[in-house]
Amino acid sequence: MDLIFDGINDVKLNQDMPDYYLSSIESQIHLNKNKLINMQNPSEYITFVGNELDDSDFFMGIEILGCFISTRAKNWLEKYCPNCFDYYLIKPD
Repeated sequence: MDLIFDGINDVKLNQDMPDYYLSSIESQIHLNKNKLINMQNPSEYITFVGNELDDSDFFMGIEILGCFISTRAKNWLEKYCPNCFDYYLIKPD
């Protein structure tokens, strides 16, 4: 059952909700998480490991769940959706 369209809900809220899309991201990236480091900034404890990356701008983490993006995607998002996301630089091992 679709709770938004079929359930009891606020009609105005239903009309105001944007459409959402599921994006299939085929490219994957291997990551390393240093569990000995307990910090808030992912740049401090996540590194990427010897990946042969394709020309994609979006990657799904294999060991760490998340969507990782290229500099090109980051620049585009900052331009067209400023202040929507926090970004953390992930460096190679």
